[in-house]
Amino acid sequence: MKTIKKLLGGALAVVMILSILPANIAKADGVSSTIPSKVRSYTGSESSFSFKINGKEKVKSVKSNSTSLIVKLTSSNYSVSGDTVSNNDYTISMLGRKSGTYTVTVKFSNNATKKVTVYNYPSPIKSWKVGGKKNGYLSYTTKKTTTFRVTLAKGYTLKKLQYNKYVKQKNDNGYTSEQKYVTFKNSGKVKINTAPYQYKSTYSSESYSSDYMSDSLIAHTYAVITYKDKYTKKNETINVSIASVVCP
Repeated sequence: MKTIKKLLGGALAVVMILSILPANIAKADGVSSTIPSKVRSYTGSESSFSFKINGKEKVKSVKSNSTSLIVKLTSSNYSVSGDTVSNNDYTISMLGRKSGTYTVTVKFSNNATKKVTVYNYPSPIKSWKVGGKKNGYLSYTTKKTTTFRVTLAKGYTLKKLQYNKYVKQKNDNGYTSEQKYVTFKNSGKVKINTAPYQYKSTYSSESYSSDYMSDSLIAHTYAVITYKDKYTKKNETINVSIASVVCP
């Protein structure tokens, strides 16, 4: 399932996500990885960046150069069989208390380091409208569609707007929800999700059986805003919550 890491906010809440998946391999004193050299975070909001290491080295520690930027290694996935590393993935989360430019130092298990510049400044979103209501949010709505418009602050360029859509798909042992993204124009229509992410798998043989199910009470719909950042000069993304639907 394709996912975007998110914090699902309530009414009038902006969900701010830093989604950085660099394609180029960067080297830090012999450590080959996709760790970015510069990232964007938003003052007062949690954000994160993810990367892979191409080899057996691991992340040993992460450190900020200021107490105004809190950083923590929040996810790691490492597995190796013999000389083959199948997973070596990490996520670092950040919370900037004050606006400013900071440095995060990532230290690896071979004591090599990589410095990441963090541009922590207020959100580029000046305002948004859900169904014509400024900074709106449809809480536990019964509506099937709504409209969404965003206005960015000076210096930022809107590149793309999408909303998430869960598509239930059957497989050999049950079903799963694939999260897809639908592109729409500013002030365009958004279809509200009426079903959450779902997963079910059943299996049985003469000696073994299993039954697993994952479901949610609430279905969330959010807008994925892709914009060109004036600090990193890269395309960044922020999610804004649009609506929630109870799914008994």
